[in-house]
Amino acid sequence: MTQKSLKPWIGEYYDETGLLLLADQLPSLPTILVKKVLADFKNANYFMKQLSRGLAGKIKPDQNLLHRVWHRVAFTNYVEKETFHRNILNNLRPQRIIVLGTEIWGKMPQVTARDVYMTDDVQGYSLEDGSVAVCFALNNPATKRLTWKQLANTIYFALGGELPRNGRCPVGGE
Repeated sequence: MTQKSLKPWIGEYYDETGLLLLADQLPSLPTILVKKVLADFKNANYFMKQLSRGLAGKIKPDQNLLHRVWHRVAFTNYVEKETFHRNILNNLRPQRIIVLGTEIWGKMPQVTARDVYMTDDVQGYSLEDGSVAVCFALNNPATKRLTWKQLANTIYFALGGELPRNGRCPVGGE
């Protein structure tokens, strides 16, 4: 695996949510993709627009909201089973992971006796400190089998809230 895939976007306030968005086969470094969507949402690629809408809980998030939500999450490319625990779990120490794509979900390491199996689409991986990173499997937003609203609902639920109501911002705290 190239070193490029190991350079995640880590928002300035990532520790507030511990939410990691995990994708596969990104066309560019995660940091570059996020910087592009923050600079020019209108001309961003479909995948990044859907992620941004899901994080913001709005179809047309303004620039301030985009900055706020992206700075409260981490975003990276899935590497490989052998380095998942070392390079993703124990370096980023997420509390929650949203795995963007059923194909990537199939590449995730099998849960062990230390980990927590919940359902076929939700499982937890143990970190070195004994905490658990809960993973949620979703369809890849780029395939158009997952709407931004479904993503927003999952993010809000993963962060301990109920389903969003009245356009509440799942990551931005509105």
